[in-house]
Amino acid sequence: MNPLEVSPELLAAGEASYKKQCVLCHGESFQGDGSAVAMFPKKPPDLSTREARQRLTDGEIFYKMTVGKTPMPAMESKLSEEERWQVVHYVRTLQAE
Repeated sequence: MNPLEVSPELLAAGEASYKKQCVLCHGESFQGDGSAVAMFPKKPPDLSTREARQRLTDGEIFYKMTVGKTPMPAMESKLSEEERWQVVHYVRTLQAE
């Protein structure tokens, strides 16, 4: 469970961090279609779907963002813990309900 309470300000901060660190690979809509994916042998999965929303908990998104998974780098040194939780909230706005 995300320890931060969602607010317009929090979502704006999460969006800013997402656009700075994630959008190049995950794309504007979290569909794995960012401009940098052409460099990788396998593009990121489409995580904007209802199925992905149901399958991935906030904690799983936070963990995967924290430790990374090749070719995705770990974000632990790039985003603070609070920023990563903000991104989780923002990502939820990109997923189908």
